[in-house]
Amino acid sequence: MSVNWKKGYDTERLAKKLEAAKSTDSSGKVTFNAFEFEDCAAVLFNIIECNGDVPESDKHKMVHGALFSAGHKGIITASTILSEFRKLESAFLKQPPSQYVLCTSLSVTRFSKPKSINADGGSIKFLRNLPPEFAEPANKLLHIGQHSLPAKPPNNYLTVQISVNARSPEAAADQAFEVLDLIRGIWNFRLNIHRTMRYSSGIRNPVNLLVSGPLQTLHLPTGELATDMWWYDPDYQHPLKPYDINKSLKRLYRFGNSARKILSTHCNKNIIETGIREYCRALDHTNWNTAFLKLWSVLESLTHTEMDNYKVTIRRAAFVWREPNYHKEILNHLRELRNSFVHANKSSNSIELYMYQLKRYVEAMIRFHLGRGRIFSNIEEAADFLDLPTNLDILKQKNKMLNMARRFRHT
Repeated sequence: MSVNWKKGYDTERLAKKLEAAKSTDSSGKVTFNAFEFEDCAAVLFNIIECNGDVPESDKHKMVHGALFSAGHKGIITASTILSEFRKLESAFLKQPPSQYVLCTSLSVTRFSKPKSINADGGSIKFLRNLPPEFAEPANKLLHIGQHSLPAKPPNNYLTVQISVNARSPEAAADQAFEVLDLIRGIWNFRLNIHRTMRYSSGIRNPVNLLVSGPLQTLHLPTGELATDMWWYDPDYQHPLKPYDINKSLKRLYRFGNSARKILSTHCNKNIIETGIREYCRALDHTNWNTAFLKLWSVLESLTHTEMDNYKVTIRRAAFVWREPNYHKEILNHLRELRNSFVHANKSSNSIELYMYQLKRYVEAMIRFHLGRGRIFSNIEEAADFLDLPTNLDILKQKNKMLNMARRFRHT
């Protein structure tokens, strides 16, 4: 994708605001009024469309760099901002990827023995403890990072290392999370799909059994730190009881290998993989209202209805069930709850029940795409299929009319 502005924005107005906020001293050094700079930079970050290989954190740096560079060269305009951003993006994409290792943990017992996984985009290794060359530098950062958490980090999770090739530390971290969360998503999906209901009291736990630890550090392959940054989960509340994964490992690997093989040639690979990751991330939450809202977004993505009326989402989600009209009633009730959470900021004492109800429909759409969804050539074809009538008599009549039309056109 070439670098361009999103349509519908007055970029020259924003550029003029930045020019007015600019100051240049006698040495030629450019500074900006901090408030107006950050205000405009936030908007510009959102409306610059660039290559999808540029991670969010690096894009932020490029926007800031482009603004200072444009300011240094003369009067700031929308055109000069875009020109300077293009140069920074081009330089970033020309960098050869380097190997990085993200170190984190997983909420499974430390005596578990999952095998290493070579995944699309990186590899995952499971360890009882970090090797010494990684542990010493990691512990220095983790000692500081744990103060960002509202509760003590877990000390009995399984250690995980994700190796990736990327152009920057920030890009490496983003890619490592994508690699791990796809595997976690597939495994959690396999574990969750038969867990149709739950009633809890006391401390709220996520639906997922396999949750990432709340702190991560990034290293070079030698073990030394790649950056002094650490990553943490701002929604972390408390450590979970580690799951004994040993009894599930065979079926998780069997299902995971099958799912990844399907995805490797799936025409809607990116959409389905993103759906699986977001399904997983939604069910990591201990705030079940948040989990519910995120699940609804996943349902819209998997039914290809992000820009459609809610009735289309409900119709397509209900299509894959044997009693679609019955399931339309449940989905409509969930849609009303979703609207009350979003627009009226309401909650419910039964949110756990509703979350599990919605989880069921998202999982059904994932199953559909991994199964019958493979026959379609794109997401639009899958959506057209889900828009078909569910009444067999109507389908037979439509098929009859289509055959008549084919004969008519043939003659």
